[in-house]
Amino acid sequence: FPCLTLSNGLPVIARHQSATVGSLVSKDASFGAFGFSNVPGVPVNLTGNLPIWAHISGTANGNLVMVAAPNNTGAFNGWRTTYNGTSWTPYSDMVTISGPSGNFEVAANGNGKVCIVGTDYNSNSNVMRLFASNDNGLTFDNGTVIFDYVIDGTDTLFANIAGGYQATYIGDEPHVIFAAYNGTLTVFPNANTNEYVKPRIYHWSASTGLNLVASKSNIPQLTDTITQILMVPLTQPTVTRLGNGWLVSAFTTFLRNNVQTVDNGDQVNAGEIFTSISTNGGSTWSTPVNQTNTPAVEEKHPSFGQTTSDSLRLYYIRDLKAGGWVNVPDWGKAPAYGIFKKAPVTVGIK
Repeated sequence: FPCLTLSNGLPVIARHQSATVGSLVSKDASFGAFGFSNVPGVPVNLTGNLPIWAHISGTANGNLVMVAAPNNTGAFNGWRTTYNGTSWTPYSDMVTISGPSGNFEVAANGNGKVCIVGTDYNSNSNVMRLFASNDNGLTFDNGTVIFDYVIDGTDTLFANIAGGYQATYIGDEPHVIFAAYNGTLTVFPNANTNEYVKPRIYHWSASTGLNLVASKSNIPQLTDTITQILMVPLTQPTVTRLGNGWLVSAFTTFLRNNVQTVDNGDQVNAGEIFTSISTNGGSTWSTPVNQTNTPAVEEKHPSFGQTTSDSLRLYYIRDLKAGGWVNVPDWGKAPAYGIFKKAPVTVGIK
């Protein structure tokens, strides 16, 4: 689970080495040198539940802020620590956010602002909170609830770690993109087929409140039921700010009838990468556009490279075997590789 950031212009990678070693952080000797060495002194929890699933961000003054979770089944409270160029602060236990892997996010801007986003996975309510720092991550406030739930008819939609989320800044204001839906129900034809009620991608900021990015309302062919592992119909959203101040989001999307027959004969849904743009700070979003459009071939895990006012750099994974999680061996294995796509920036990103 590696995570990449920049610190004073140098690449920094955080990752967990193992459940017994915990998280490590490495920094390149110079940009593009590929001479990474470990940043010393990453804290170790003395109770033995070492921090894993690290997420990291470089700040305006070169600090590094990392959030992770202990390897403690059933707890996973969020922990944060900050490197000030000389040493790391002790871990601070963030008891109101918890959960494995994609349940944390940390972002920073050029003015000393840092935010940590997470949900309370342990409580089963998935309340999303944002913790803010004004001093490059040395201290944080007590957190603000930015999303609890949405009522839609008889359905209650919650943020969920299987959907994931990400944050970025416009000026000094954090902007969060996340997935929400109402529960899952295992349905026919097999244990890997799940139904998700009203899956959606939302945007939040303090100035705009909650804004819909993607759902069946603007992706009519979006499916509710998929045969997959640890995926939901709208998932893995990423967000970045373009050079002209616009926001752009990309996310993995599963469409009705976009399936692949795998080794054991199962019909497994194949993902596509969609994008949407906001030209007004997240208040409204353009109709999502399918950037991959490769039926029966799976694309997933989108991320952005450096963008400009007129060019979008999109990176994603193409997996030639849909549903590519090795814990379903009957589905088989196939090559997976990264694709880099450069697209012109227009409303809708054609």
